Amino acid sequence: MSLEDNPSKLKKILKPFDLIMMGVGCIIGVGIYILSGVASANYAGPAIIISFILAGCLCAIVGLCYGELASMFPLSGSAYSYSYHSLGRATAWFLGWTLILEYMIAASAVSAGWSSYFQKFLEKTFNINLPNYLTNVPGTIEGHWSINLPAVFVLFFITILSIWSMKESAKFNNFMALLKISVLLFFIIICLPHVNPANWTPFIPERIATIKEITDHSGIFELPMIDFIKKLFFGIQMSDTSKVWHYGIQGILTGSAIIFFTYVGFDMVSSVAEETENPQRDVPIGIIGSLLIATILYICVTLVLTGVMPASINGLPNETLVSSAPLSVAIDSVSKSKIPLTILSIGALAGLTTSILTLTIALSRITLAIARDKFMPVFLAHIHPERRTPHIAIIIMNSLVALIAMCFPVDKLAKLCNIGTLGAFTLVCFIVILLRIRDKERKRIFKCPFVPALPIAGIIFCTILMISLPIITWLWYFVWLSLGAIIYIFYSRARVERFPK
Repeated sequence: MSLEDNPSKLKKILKPFDLIMMGVGCIIGVGIYILSGVASANYAGPAIIISFILAGCLCAIVGLCYGELASMFPLSGSAYSYSYHSLGRATAWFLGWTLILEYMIAASAVSAGWSSYFQKFLEKTFNINLPNYLTNVPGTIEGHWSINLPAVFVLFFITILSIWSMKESAKFNNFMALLKISVLLFFIIICLPHVNPANWTPFIPERIATIKEITDHSGIFELPMIDFIKKLFFGIQMSDTSKVWHYGIQGILTGSAIIFFTYVGFDMVSSVAEETENPQRDVPIGIIGSLLIATILYICVTLVLTGVMPASINGLPNETLVSSAPLSVAIDSVSKSKIPLTILSIGALAGLTTSILTLTIALSRITLAIARDKFMPVFLAHIHPERRTPHIAIIIMNSLVALIAMCFPVDKLAKLCNIGTLGAFTLVCFIVILLRIRDKERKRIFKCPFVPALPIAGIIFCTILMISLPIITWLWYFVWLSLGAIIYIFYSRARVERFPK
């Protein structure tokens, strides 16, 4: 039996264009449509452009590392598979567990964002207002139960499509990805004549602070234990630990950490290596190509957005930008016609739909790889005999995504996703350095340049962004890792030893 006919293997049907569009489909989604306004108003101001460039440069470094590892290990599972072959079972499990967090939370956040844009689309286009208790997460309507039902509906559609076949999923994604690129270009063209350069001045607004609870909003930079670092780099005194800082250098860094979520997904290209015709060559092309397209679009869209709507008013954050649909608010402010807003809404829904599709595809493939190695129940590794898709993993993981999307708001989910992503990226950079020393003779069709300098830079940047995230995010991440440790000790380790790979 050939590898292609093996019923336990996935079918190789993806080409370079499919991979680039998958990367674009995953990257360009909830971040640019939702978090761009929040990050510019609350953290970096017009200098959010620098935040995007910093995050994009970090992703490019990590993307080069992913490209090298994908050319060495053309397997499903992304960084989990690389870790298994280089660092051993225990490290592989915790990295795989982190990747599950990354993709599950990211897909949930995008689904919640899709719901927001869907509601706005119905309201502006058809004057239909869905009841609040069907569109809000539980606990947000006092005295009334609520559920984010549109998020569940879109995930149901994505689940059916994902199970049907990878070929059809790729075709759908290609069309929708091209559609959302066209719509973002449309947004730029419509809003560009209304840009006011004065809104970009000052480019880096003066640092201001608001009183907040440390455990909810502050990052590790606000902890007294590293007050020395705060004084050294930011000039913040101990008395400031009860404040959240907007703008300034720290605002740019925190903005990078928050909008880093907009880039989450380029690494999903490596998770479908087993379904790629020539993974050693095509996966690096898909990663770098999608990052380049997304970064250019992000910079252009954000420049126009902050040029039309100032990030701050009288030195304080512009609350209008802190919206669940900032691009819609911007285009609505420059056009009296409903047509541009309708087109933007269609593009947003297309973009968010492809993001959900590609994120859940990556989630199911990583789950498949982990289950194959007996860390998780083996039934999750079953492949549909006709569709050649991991249908059980898709159904179970997408159901968990729907449950999370129903219960949590998008901003909370984005922060939790970021820490899992950054943790995985840090380890990927380390693995590239390690394998250059330990396995230098292995064939590498694609090589990351400037090793070890570039991977070390990736590790440093990831660490900086991680410590810029809120403390509550770190606490939830610790809870997730603790749960993973319990599963590994009492379930996975014994099964892996009993049923070796």
